[in-house]
Amino acid sequence: MNHFSKYHILRLTIIVFSFTFPITLSAQLNTDHYLAKGQQEIQNNNYTEAISIFNKIIEEKPENHLAYFLRGFSKMQLGDFMGAEEDFAQTVMIHHGYSQGYYYLGVIKAEKKDYYDALKNLDKAIEINCANPDYYNARGYVKTMISDTLGALADLNTSLLLNSANANAYYNRSVLRMNTKQYEKAIQDCNSALAIQPTFYELYLLRGNIKLFQGDTAGAKKDFEFILTRDSNNIAAYYDLALLYHDKKDYINAKKYYSKVIDLNPYNSECYFNRAALYAENNQITEAISDYTNVIRLNPQNLFAYFYRAELRHEIKDILGAIEDYSTVIGLFPMFSNAYYMRSLLYREIKNYKGYINDKKMAESLMNSNDSTLYSEEEISSFKQLFEFRTELEKSDTSLGKIQYKSYDIITKPLIYLTVIQNNEIKNQSGFNVQVAEMNMMSRPDFRLGFSYNNSQVSPDMLVKERAFRDSLLLTIPNDDITNIWCGILSGMLFNYNEAEKFINKINDSAEFAYLAWFVKGNLHFGLGQIYEADQKSNQLFSNESKSNNNDYYFQAIQDYSVAIEKNTRFTCAYFNRAFLKSIMGDFSSAVLDYSVCIFYDNSFAEAYFNRGLLYLFLGNTDKGCADMSKAGELGIKESYNILYKYCKW
Repeated sequence: MNHFSKYHILRLTIIVFSFTFPITLSAQLNTDHYLAKGQQEIQNNNYTEAISIFNKIIEEKPENHLAYFLRGFSKMQLGDFMGAEEDFAQTVMIHHGYSQGYYYLGVIKAEKKDYYDALKNLDKAIEINCANPDYYNARGYVKTMISDTLGALADLNTSLLLNSANANAYYNRSVLRMNTKQYEKAIQDCNSALAIQPTFYELYLLRGNIKLFQGDTAGAKKDFEFILTRDSNNIAAYYDLALLYHDKKDYINAKKYYSKVIDLNPYNSECYFNRAALYAENNQITEAISDYTNVIRLNPQNLFAYFYRAELRHEIKDILGAIEDYSTVIGLFPMFSNAYYMRSLLYREIKNYKGYINDKKMAESLMNSNDSTLYSEEEISSFKQLFEFRTELEKSDTSLGKIQYKSYDIITKPLIYLTVIQNNEIKNQSGFNVQVAEMNMMSRPDFRLGFSYNNSQVSPDMLVKERAFRDSLLLTIPNDDITNIWCGILSGMLFNYNEAEKFINKINDSAEFAYLAWFVKGNLHFGLGQIYEADQKSNQLFSNESKSNNNDYYFQAIQDYSVAIEKNTRFTCAYFNRAFLKSIMGDFSSAVLDYSVCIFYDNSFAEAYFNRGLLYLFLGNTDKGCADMSKAGELGIKESYNILYKYCKW
């Protein structure tokens, strides 16, 4: 059974910021006001609101180290460690003597397992302020992780000397003592911490596991069950109870607690793996195969899930399925001798003697080889990664504000429209507002044009009335470009796409509004493509003999946006829409390029960062994807933090 070591989590004290800002009569007063306001949002756990406030300060005062520091702290609370690291690095670059900046930079480095970089930053923090117990606590943890046991113990002792009520330092020292098999002292540290902080439930988990090492199963069970009396959704406590009962061969209780963990967190692949082993031990083959399949769904490169599933498939005579799984194992790690051996037996069963002989020879060669150079460091590192689990024992708890927007769907930001609006919720693109402003000079007070992700902000009755007004203008000046664009947009909003296109086609290609006309035409073709796609699905409009392709409209829209870009190379909305359509068509690399051009011309285009980040993640470029999500979150897209939490955790 796979027991995992979960006691590698840095226990630290989150510093509650308390800055006193001097009241002056200068412009500095405004900055101080915003810093205080942002700090208040942090204390209220409103981290995204805090980030938006610190953005304003940084925009006006890019040399303000506190704004970067507090923004980094807010990002860290939302799970955006990449963005937090950049902000903390900027903090100490501006203010070389700011110890908290070095401390949190060290904490981030430790979370990334960059322990030696973490040490450098924590050393610097202690050099600047040698009286802060949290700095020693963090450095003690890092030294534990690099096996500097004596150094770690000295730092944790210093932390407790400076603050005898530091429960986190007791926790870390308890872990250190558990790792060095000083179980009684480790339990004493747990008890000391619990006397300070009785609701520190992780201490009960730690103490319970120490008791297991001592052979005190009853005591461990008591600690785990106590947590559940206080927190009925504590996943880690259920998981530890499942492991405890699994070791005791108590099938019913082990299954119950594994299932409880999965109910609370269906992303815990290690729990599926252990429950699969439990099912297999009790001859529930179908259930075991299902759980191994879930492990593979969550960790597509977990070779042991494929290996054990292959064994079970063999057992139920699914020979081809078993061969497929063993072949996947070999593809993931070609040095896995047992996979060749087991596959050779399957080949023999189906009378594939050539495959049988080749696999048997390969298995024997690998098993008999004593050559230490057989496995390169790269291969060994790769092998280790191939059975790592994605284990998330954290409760999805929003009470502390750390995952504030968990309910948001992860979908790309939609197309941008040049549309009729009656409110201020528009996409403000300063690069081409001159033409839009000119078109709005002829609008009535209740109506104007603007860029928006929503193309249906006005009721149909109001649109019809406005369209009648525009028709009356055309009676006076039939070929007026502005009125024709207005009529085209209004007709499109009323779903009269063919009529809308006729109006747009009246715009001369040399007119100053031509790029906007092509942009609107692209939106019209996109709308037609959506209608066609819906009709194809319901088989109500086109017969099976239709030669039209539902992508034709999308291709036309891409071409329209391309012409708009030719006429205005800085027209970011056209690049954005073209990228959106390219991603729909599966042209991901080209879509990434267009989103990149958007960002080049407008580095505050949050939606472009967001969509490009999703594409990078989809394409497997996690570093770039997470960096884009961090920037999108910083610029105000709240869903980014859900994605960062789920896909960008170290």
